[in-house]
Amino acid sequence: MGHELTLALSPDAPRQIRRSLDRYIGLLQQSLLDDLVLASSELVSNAVQHSGRPHGDPIDYKLTIFPKTILVEVAARGVGTNQLRPNTSTPPSGLGLVELLSDRWAGSARTGAFNVWFEIDIEPSLIRRKQR
Repeated sequence: MGHELTLALSPDAPRQIRRSLDRYIGLLQQSLLDDLVLASSELVSNAVQHSGRPHGDPIDYKLTIFPKTILVEVAARGVGTNQLRPNTSTPPSGLGLVELLSDRWAGSARTGAFNVWFEIDIEPSLIRRKQR
């Protein structure tokens, strides 16, 4: 279970990703969904702020639900940032929130593109299967 979405790089992209995760209302425990929405929104916001690319460039979002973990990946073209670590600000924001809400996260940059991901460990009881 999961989904993929390509967003246009714009200030509206974080809201679009939050709205796209509404499909999991009733399927995931609300606290887990809240964490996914917030961390996903932060990664997309970082792509918008730090890619250095023009509006309209693609941001690829992928969420995959495995039996014991949820993986979220955000990829964009652009320069990204050399400093892929949370700011030390309080309260946390950006990657600080991702670090707080996830069990693991990392990122990589290559020429002209960057990818950031996080994982949240889950218990099978946090996922409700769709009724047919």
